[in-house]
Amino acid sequence: MIEKFFSGDVSGDIGEALFAYFLINVINLMPSQIGHTKPVKRSGYLTTDFVVWDNLYRLTSVLQKSNYGLPLFAEVKAFTSQIDPSRIGHGLAQLKMAIANSTLIGLLFLVIRNQQQQRYDAYLIEVER
Repeated sequence: MIEKFFSGDVSGDIGEALFAYFLINVINLMPSQIGHTKPVKRSGYLTTDFVVWDNLYRLTSVLQKSNYGLPLFAEVKAFTSQIDPSRIGHGLAQLKMAIANSTLIGLLFLVIRNQQQQRYDAYLIEVER
């Protein structure tokens, strides 16, 4: 934690960890099918947080598509206090750029801390170009 640039990185780490947990423990993907593309922030370089190779199409259980192109690009946005709509818009823009001119879909994984119930709520949104 001492190497973090700003406190927003902490909520991002929580969200990305929960996304990996979801893919491995709920969807049953192998860790080798999940690529984390942004362990370090780079100024001026825009990429999604994850690349997912769901070769057996296990995500069809939660997506509206029964078949989709691979790889899947995923962006994670986590909020430990107030939801910032501009950050969600930024995540959508990143996904749109990643899947532009292709048949791929993107995944937006939102993690929101539920203050009253002392837990995190997560939402998976399918994004098409």
